[in-house]
Amino acid sequence: MTEFKKFSPHKKAVVAWPIVLLLLIGLGGCGVYNGYPTPVPVTASPDDAATTPIPTLLPLLTFASLPTVTPRPTLPPTPSNLSLKKGDFLQQSFNGLLSRFYKPLASADIYEVGLIGMQKALKEAGVSQPDVPIPAFSGNAQQDFQTFLNSFTITLGRYSSSLTEDKLAYAALQNSAATINDCQVQQTAFYPPDQSEAYLRNRSGQNQYTGLGINILAFDTTSGYFITRVATKTPAEQSGLKLGDAILAVDSQDVTKMDAAQVVRLLQGNNGAVGSKVRLTLHRAGTNREEIIEVARNVIQTPFIEQRLLPDNIAYIRFNLFPLMSADSYLNQYLGEFDRLLTDFKSKGVKGYILDVRGTRYGNIALVQNLLSRFVSGQDLVYLLRQSQQGNSEIIAMPSINSVKPVDLPVAVLVDQGTSNEAEIFAQALQNKNTGSVFGVKTAGCLVASIPTVLADNSVLNVSNYRGVSDSKDPTSLIEGVDPDEVVDLDPQTLSQGQDAQLEKAVAYIKAQ
Repeated sequence: MTEFKKFSPHKKAVVAWPIVLLLLIGLGGCGVYNGYPTPVPVTASPDDAATTPIPTLLPLLTFASLPTVTPRPTLPPTPSNLSLKKGDFLQQSFNGLLSRFYKPLASADIYEVGLIGMQKALKEAGVSQPDVPIPAFSGNAQQDFQTFLNSFTITLGRYSSSLTEDKLAYAALQNSAATINDCQVQQTAFYPPDQSEAYLRNRSGQNQYTGLGINILAFDTTSGYFITRVATKTPAEQSGLKLGDAILAVDSQDVTKMDAAQVVRLLQGNNGAVGSKVRLTLHRAGTNREEIIEVARNVIQTPFIEQRLLPDNIAYIRFNLFPLMSADSYLNQYLGEFDRLLTDFKSKGVKGYILDVRGTRYGNIALVQNLLSRFVSGQDLVYLLRQSQQGNSEIIAMPSINSVKPVDLPVAVLVDQGTSNEAEIFAQALQNKNTGSVFGVKTAGCLVASIPTVLADNSVLNVSNYRGVSDSKDPTSLIEGVDPDEVVDLDPQTLSQGQDAQLEKAVAYIKAQ
């Protein structure tokens, strides 16, 4: 295997999360979360004097109401002896959800769903038939919040012995956020304090895992799980595992008819202890033989970017993550290292670039914009739908950074069904400007950019602020995934020979330019 070089700003690593059956076994890193800046519109970076583009203002959108409970009860007086601790927290959280989502939401629906979430939580806490009053809402956001808060207070007064105020508030927010349909991959979500740190570490590429360092994919119930990626400097690579090896058994247990989750559990082990060993029965790629290999699990640290020089002098860059940055200094450091990487490739006289975002999920829209500017220029790299401060839908054009000169070489982009969110926006922008030809299979269908906000109690509200659209005048023209310029499936025949058909097509494209 060609050795990858690692690219890891401030020594933090990445988690590329699984989609469908594309599974990442034990990749990650560690670090410290330092907080995130206040969300800002998509504009040029601070070091660029470009003027923010004027958005196209659109009429307020309306959406069908959720099913409602009838008849609507009249709320009784709120308990006079009950002092809420979460009132301001709830107001700020719901305001953030309603004002930051990429399209206007009906406040009546959001608050009603929150009350239904409280019902569910009470049932889970052992209350057989919780009496959570669901009153009529007016559609005015301020009035609806007060109505919701009255119902919340009444419910807390009735069931404080069964559920704390904190848990009741979190249940309302979680249900309201989860009900919003971002796209096929849910992004808008609320994370209580006991879940928020892990989520933020995922988004910033700081999580660590004990495992092997492979991606696996099953095609049928007989061939086993093919290894589609072996991360560098991991137990998998050190043990000689290769692209296209098919895992037939784990610790003598036949996996050919198991579902992916079962196989992952076996590979990771019951306790996932560092140094614990797993025996893999493999059908080796490019051969007709089976082989048993023992691999010792270890802590895996994967960088944000991996790069190598392919035969025929073609540059390959894999973006494992577009990580959130806790400060502008980290962003500048990341971009500085990336520019040095491009300079190094240029000094080698590379013929073109292959940019791999297969399986890349989490992202940072500001970083995506800056990286795109290294490969493409224009005032309309991609159109993004968002909600204006006035509560209307508006479409903005994301420009490249004026101070950055893009490379003048062919670019190929690799995508798959695991490519989602900001990584899809990255691929779409290159395709839009005819700068990069896209190879692989259709992406997840979730061209969404989201920004998490850390709340006062360390819980996190993540809201999809932007959604990719194809028409600068039409807010309904949501892009349902990036269609490759050339569809290239991963197939068992090619993989079994240890070949990456998608990468080979991209190489052929660069060579032909």
